[in-house]
Amino acid sequence: MAKFKYLLFPLVILICIFQESSAAKSVNGFLKRDGQRIVNSKSDNFILRGVGPGGWMLQEGYMFQTPVGPQHKIRAMLENLTDKATTDAFYREWLKNFFTGEDVKNISDWGFNSIRVPMHYNLFTLPVEQEPVKGRNTWLSTGFNMLDSLLFWCEKNDIYLILDLHAAPGGQGKDANISDYDPEKPSLWESEANKAKTVALWYQLAKRYSKRVHIGGYDLINEPNWAFENDGTHPNGCDCTINKPILDLYKRITDTIRLVDPNHIIFVEGNCWANNYKGLHELASYDENIVFSFHKYWSVNDDKSIEGVLDLRTQLNVPLWLGETGENSNVWFTDMVEQMERLNIGWATWAYKQMDIDDPYTIVSKSWDAIINYNPETGENRPGREQAVTAMNDLLENIKTENCKFNSDVVFAYLDAPFNHQRKPFKTHNIPGTIFAVDYDFGTLNDAWNDSDYQDLHVTTGKYTGWNSGYTYRSDGVDIGICNDPISNGYYVGWTEDGEWTKYSISTVTPGIYNIILRVSGDSGKIKITLGDQQLEVAPPKKNLQKSGEGWYNLSISDVLIKEGIKDVKLTFTKGGLNVNYIKFKHLSSEVSQTEN
Repeated sequence: MAKFKYLLFPLVILICIFQESSAAKSVNGFLKRDGQRIVNSKSDNFILRGVGPGGWMLQEGYMFQTPVGPQHKIRAMLENLTDKATTDAFYREWLKNFFTGEDVKNISDWGFNSIRVPMHYNLFTLPVEQEPVKGRNTWLSTGFNMLDSLLFWCEKNDIYLILDLHAAPGGQGKDANISDYDPEKPSLWESEANKAKTVALWYQLAKRYSKRVHIGGYDLINEPNWAFENDGTHPNGCDCTINKPILDLYKRITDTIRLVDPNHIIFVEGNCWANNYKGLHELASYDENIVFSFHKYWSVNDDKSIEGVLDLRTQLNVPLWLGETGENSNVWFTDMVEQMERLNIGWATWAYKQMDIDDPYTIVSKSWDAIINYNPETGENRPGREQAVTAMNDLLENIKTENCKFNSDVVFAYLDAPFNHQRKPFKTHNIPGTIFAVDYDFGTLNDAWNDSDYQDLHVTTGKYTGWNSGYTYRSDGVDIGICNDPISNGYYVGWTEDGEWTKYSISTVTPGIYNIILRVSGDSGKIKITLGDQQLEVAPPKKNLQKSGEGWYNLSISDVLIKEGIKDVKLTFTKGGLNVNYIKFKHLSSEVSQTEN
């Protein structure tokens, strides 16, 4: 039997929560709509800069590379591999450890001012088909206690919490992973009982948090994507022109919230993954504190790409919020933030941690490969029960933030680069010393590095483009692979093309005579090393190549004079083809006069 701890929310925390309750004060107060702006209690313009901890209250399979997508299928798969009790314990521990008060402190310390929490309704109430009495709602403490704790942490760090109903009763879209939709059961749009439960849930939430100033607002339904009009429209509602079921439900929820809560912003999203607002325009004037929320992924960061919602803002005099965005390269993140800030539009990233490189944290769990490689449909690579339990326990340990890999480059791209384009050291580099090629400076394209592919714009171009071909270590355009050379930090710069380059800030220099050793693999290419006003070039010899390990070998330049004042080192791939592990500066002598003579 798996040894899981039972999920408990400490009583002392809950006592503190209720003692603080509405007495906790924000320096900004309740957020409000003011024409096309969101403002604080002093009527100052306020730009939301947020993080969405996706995967916590609702699992989406792609985030954890599971062979099935919607959460109900992930749970069923784990039950099939182990048993119900083990799987229930797994989910209790998941909810306890995936996102904690320390994570909220991280987000605040970095400079974000809000959290958009994606909620699964089944943490708050039973599915309609499981209700003991038809038409009544059974309320569950789990979700409410989690939100109470989360809000307490947000109050402690003075940042806003936006409640996002990511999985509504029945599911709100054909894109099943997003809302845990089960096509074998009535969706939100096909069931009055599911609609009524959704309205009732928002009533409970609004009543509970109506006086809490650190609630930034209520995001009613995440990414509806449903074809309502039976005329051959896009299955996810992108061609719908009326969207009446969404309009009616939003009005119904809004009316219910306002019975108990006059204070908070209500965020509404369009059909087609939040971007089709046809038929929904009257919402802008339906309530004086409604904001339109759109989502943006994999498109060019120019005003034309969002001209539809910009026109709505002008025509309807309503604020906009980019409630979800991300899953791209650091260049894309920086360009997105610069655009949104210029347009006075707040934004929230997706997500906080996943099994990838483009979030603040990367989850790494080798044992979980046993689940990733399993095919439930064919039974291929089915792990045994003990192996599955080990994989689940290992993942539970490795979703803890302290065990994840921190991606400082991603945080830099969101919160530093857009506001300060100054290049900064990624690591401290000294001469003499060894500089690993992947530890080039923080900075933007053509400032700290240059690469031919650096973002994915497939929504605009129709063609998927990767940025880091090895998809590891950093989320810049520089291509990075796993390095098996005995002397390594685990990674190398590879897939190099003509004209690409990386730059490294130097902290201290001991002047003198050096041997420069470039650790490379590959049998073609040419690299230029720039040291101040010196430019040195190396290339593989045509014969007698001394290789070691898995093809790694040294290219050396002897007796190089390095003077004081060197601020950075630049590696330019004048001809692509070589992979680089590191550049080493080996100090030979401080007697420079004989060389100068």
